[in-house]
Amino acid sequence: MFAKNLNDITLYIDGKDVYHVYLHGNGTFYTTHTFTELGEHVLFAEGKIKLGVVRSNIIRLDVRKIPTHILLSYPSNTTVGEWVEVKGKVVDEYGRTIMDSVFVDVSGADSYEVGKIDKEYFTVNTTRKTEGFLNLSVSYDGNDTHEGSYAECKIFFSRIPVHIVLSM
Repeated sequence: MFAKNLNDITLYIDGKDVYHVYLHGNGTFYTTHTFTELGEHVLFAEGKIKLGVVRSNIIRLDVRKIPTHILLSYPSNTTVGEWVEVKGKVVDEYGRTIMDSVFVDVSGADSYEVGKIDKEYFTVNTTRKTEGFLNLSVSYDGNDTHEGSYAECKIFFSRIPVHIVLSM
C-alpha cells in the first residue's frame, strides 16, 4: 500500500485485527495476515498527519477456499489383457501437492488396484479382458482450506492385432 506524507499507520482488518506498520522511505508499507475464516473481510488503514487522522479507502476482500486440480497421466489406448498405469496427483492453485485421500471409481475394468508411488503421486493399475472403453474418475472432497475437484479419463482397450498371410 502507498501512504505518502504519513507516519504511524494502523491497518484494521474486520475492525478488530490491528497492525501498526512501518512506513518505508518511499511511502509504501506492507504486512502479512493469515485469514482463518472464509467470507468477506473489510480492510482499511489510518494514518496520522499534522492536522489529524486520515483514513484510506475501504477494501472488501472475499476469502475463499483455494481451488485444486487433479492431474492424470495415462495412455489413451492399449490392447486387451495389458495392465495400464494411471498416475495422478492433486495440486492446488499454487502448484503445491495436496496429500489428502482421493476417491477412485473405475467402470469397465476386469481388475484394478489403487496405490501410492511416493509422497506426491497415486496410481491406479487396471486391465480389461474384452475390447472397449474403461472409464476412470477421481474425486477429491477438499478440506478446511482447499476446494474439492474432479477428473476423469477414458482408455480404449483394443483387440490384439493379428497379421494373416495367405500363400498359394
